[in-house]
Amino acid sequence: MAALPSRGLTRELNKCVILADLPHLRLSGNRQQRRLYATWRGYLTADQIKEGAGQVLSLIREQGYTHLLNDNSLVTGMDE
Repeated sequence: MAALPSRGLTRELNKCVILADLPHLRLSGNRQQRRLYATWRGYLTADQIKEGAGQVLSLIREQGYTHLLNDNSLVTGMDE
């Protein structure tokens, strides 16, 4: 069983705005704290990983996020 997030993280995630919601990746951000959250999920192909990583980099460049939480706890597998 996965550990539950701390109360502080739960409050912070509640302040996030969803920036992209794809079948394999949800990107949300907290602009006030300049944090970007990438939640990967499901079985990932190489193309999905490249596309998602490109979106992450674009958001960092364009919107000035300085922190990234990259969560892969919902990934069930990936192409090699």
